[in-house]
Amino acid sequence: MELFPTPSGRVIVTFIFLRTLSSGLSSCSTSTLDNLSSQIPSTSTLAPQLTSTSATTSSTISISNGTYSGTLTPIVTFNNSSCQNVGGSAFTATFTVNSNGSISFSSPGSNGGSATGTLTGYNFTMSGTAGGGGNLSATGAFVPLPSGAVSGGSGFSLNGGWTVICSSGGSYGGTYNIPDLLSSGASLSSTPAPSISNGSYSVTGFSYSNSNTSGCSGTYNINGTVTIQGSTISFSSSSSGNGTGTLAGNTFTMTVNPESGGGGTIYVTGSINSQSANAISISGSFQQPAVSGSCGSSGTFSLSS
Repeated sequence: MELFPTPSGRVIVTFIFLRTLSSGLSSCSTSTLDNLSSQIPSTSTLAPQLTSTSATTSSTISISNGTYSGTLTPIVTFNNSSCQNVGGSAFTATFTVNSNGSISFSSPGSNGGSATGTLTGYNFTMSGTAGGGGNLSATGAFVPLPSGAVSGGSGFSLNGGWTVICSSGGSYGGTYNIPDLLSSGASLSSTPAPSISNGSYSVTGFSYSNSNTSGCSGTYNINGTVTIQGSTISFSSSSSGNGTGTLAGNTFTMTVNPESGGGGTIYVTGSINSQSANAISISGSFQQPAVSGSCGSSGTFSLSS
């Protein structure tokens, strides 16, 4: 049986479809975009989350020409190969934006690599070679830091996904975050954005860990104190470890030394989701390389007062 037996039938069905689509679009919101991202089939290359922040596609270049540097933290979310040690830590990354719309990435060492690609608006795609070998592909989105967070230039947070296809077979990859990607000569302001004020907050929550070492995965309870002082953020806990980091706008990077016997340094990226005089809420991702047989893992955390 034909689905559309006559031309007139196609017109009627098309009209009904358009009317239904129109009524759906009238109630569309940014939350609809968030829900849509989870329905898009995944591929071997991870893309940044489709949200009202990163969905800023444009036919014009929105990032000023120049060189930008920051600390990149890779979070390994899949590993189908033994061709590379995927327990790498944070490293310095440099991005160069050109007037012709091209963008390049470089970083020395086994954790970095180099790649080139195309920038459209705030979004880009790149391909190149990973530091440890293999074909690297990456996507990402620039998000301008809040007004007042940077002086002497421009600043962005940058997030996205990456995949490496090894020449020996197999692949590995995940997501990454650079909360304070700054143009040459720029620096983080001495005080955070107006929405983030100084203070100390007792927090509790959990960390979900994907294991890189046998027996180290699971969900772990966390309690401690988060302290904000200017562009510095710190965390202290007798059971979870202690660390300090840099705050830019509402995003931060931090290194945490775990409690005795808890493995290697934990590299953390995150954001302050809300703050009041008496309460704070933060969340983000972390990576902890294995050290001398101790746990090595990556995952997410969520803490609040």
